[in-house]
Amino acid sequence: MVHSARTAALLLLLALVACRPPVPPVVVPVPPAAPTAVLRVEVYRGPVAGDHKLAGATVRVKDVHDAWLTGTTDGAGNVEFGPLPLDFYRVVVEAEGYQAAEEDFALTPATRVRRVPLAATAAPPPVVPSARRGPVRLQGRALVDDGGPFLAHGATCMWCLWAYLHDRPKLDRELTWLQETGGVNFVRVLATVGGPYWEDPERTVPAREVELPDGVIDPGEAGFDQALRGFADLAWTYGLRTEWTIFGGINYTPTRESRQRLVDRVLASTVGREPAIILIELANEGYHTGFEGPEGLAELRGLTRYANDHTTIPVAASSFHEDLTDHCALYQGGVANVGTYHFDRSSGVEGSWRAVRQPWGYNGEIGCAEALPTGSDNEPIGPGSSVASESDPTKLIAARIVAHVAGLPYSVLHTDAGVRGDRPFASHPTLARTLRGLAALTAQLPGDLPAWTRTRPGLGGCPWQTDQFWADDGADHGVVRLYAAVAPDRRSVAVALGVRRYVDLRAEWAMTVDVLDPLTGAVAQTRQLAAGQSFRLEEGSGAWVLRTR
Repeated sequence: MVHSARTAALLLLLALVACRPPVPPVVVPVPPAAPTAVLRVEVYRGPVAGDHKLAGATVRVKDVHDAWLTGTTDGAGNVEFGPLPLDFYRVVVEAEGYQAAEEDFALTPATRVRRVPLAATAAPPPVVPSARRGPVRLQGRALVDDGGPFLAHGATCMWCLWAYLHDRPKLDRELTWLQETGGVNFVRVLATVGGPYWEDPERTVPAREVELPDGVIDPGEAGFDQALRGFADLAWTYGLRTEWTIFGGINYTPTRESRQRLVDRVLASTVGREPAIILIELANEGYHTGFEGPEGLAELRGLTRYANDHTTIPVAASSFHEDLTDHCALYQGGVANVGTYHFDRSSGVEGSWRAVRQPWGYNGEIGCAEALPTGSDNEPIGPGSSVASESDPTKLIAARIVAHVAGLPYSVLHTDAGVRGDRPFASHPTLARTLRGLAALTAQLPGDLPAWTRTRPGLGGCPWQTDQFWADDGADHGVVRLYAAVAPDRRSVAVALGVRRYVDLRAEWAMTVDVLDPLTGAVAQTRQLAAGQSFRLEEGSGAWVLRTR
């Protein structure tokens, strides 16, 4: 009976529960999304004013939960974080040569930009706007920008982009030295390189990797695209434009698609900073750095034409100097508007003057000269260069002038310091004198010199005839060569190379001639000459530049 009562009670309870109206589900309200904003930090050298922003500063942002975000200011001195929740934050800014700065702030839509001044602990890197302005373009064989025609003198700095990413103090030191020494107005920089390219079998010590801690410039590295932009901006503050050589090898771009993407990334990095870029070269010696054989040559031609079609910056393909047939095939059909060439560095009966005179052949003695675009003496003999080296300031300066009277507006000073970065530029004892002399001499020469008509004794229109070429005739005096360029109004510039003891020169028309010392740019003598009149040049340092009017 008791059991039946309990059962009845349980059934009654179940019935009551079943009859209750359903309980509506509990709805948990979703809070609205927290408002956010993108934080931009602008870092300044000194007071917050003007355009004196600092690239390469390390910026760290901490939130109320002690979580840190880290970034680096770009070439414009800015870095962005977020979107971040509107909250309280602390920003810490550090840079080499400056006192660290730290401040707390509330991030709101109205305060999303933080301008942080840094005080220098030592003299900051120079912020010297370039004297040149505007994008570089070609007028015939001359280079011009908004300031008119100019002669382009570069320095090899293949490791510079690596240093922008990994060793900014070293980069600043070397760019400062180039800027303060003078003589060059651009640097030639690799955008990517690594692997066997950096092994140099011609060295007298065992082959080794480039003297960079990781030996590579990898386009897959974090910050690569910002570094392309930031380096060009930084170099420009030193008065130096950039020549990008995109491929130092294809180790990190093993497919056609990856190589095309890298070209697009480099081109994108130049948009809006065209005045800072003097030349884009697709590959360094592409015949052995990834573009070998007919297929490689065809791919390189295609990438070059693509780049040339997608930028107003002058574009070159590569130097295929080991086979002139391939070099001519590379440039045929107008794929580029500049031709980079690596001239022979070997000596001859005239000693190392042979390497100095090599650029003369570009527009006249290479079999397909008429099909080649305006040229660049892109990797000539220089201090510590492979195969042969040259450190004589007279010869190094004279080689630049040979290139210009031959019709090449670009000439690069090539050194081992610029290839591997394993020694400072200043460690070459003659390099500072070379660059200062080049700067002084360049100031005496017309910027459109490469566009003048090239000539030499024995050809029509040459202002000079020489009495002896000692290297050819075995004479006890004379010159190795004399090359000249003549303007439409009969002004001319000539360079006499390898003067032995003396040389007698005969003027082909009435003129006033200034004899310029290549080591100083100073006028050593001025002569008024009648047509057919001769005068004697003494040996001096071995070369002279003759400017007539």
